[in-house]
Amino acid sequence: MENQDGASLDEQWKQWKIKFNKEYKSPDEEVKRRDIWEENKLRVEAHNREAAQGKHTYTQGLNQFSDMTEEEWSERRGLVVPEYLEHNFRNSPGSADFHKKDMGIPVKNQVPFGEP
Repeated sequence: MENQDGASLDEQWKQWKIKFNKEYKSPDEEVKRRDIWEENKLRVEAHNREAAQGKHTYTQGLNQFSDMTEEEWSERRGLVVPEYLEHNFRNSPGSADFHKKDMGIPVKNQVPFGEP
């Protein structure tokens, strides 16, 4: 696989590691990170093809986190759902109307004090 500059995937990987100063603890770790990077690269390229067709309003790119899985990235940002809640989130409906369940609160006057 070559990019628009004609660089092979191996060369793109090397360039990406240099750009983001990436070094790995072992050859096994590097293989793992490269596999993740390749998957993310394919996902980014697919998204950008769709963006070029007008399906998205933005493009994506590779960054210093492109060798991380979604789970690792979420963990790094502190967005991990506790295990005891995970079941509830995974099985929750996409939406809920709390007024139908008599759980809504009445609308309050939000006009600033002193205005009619």
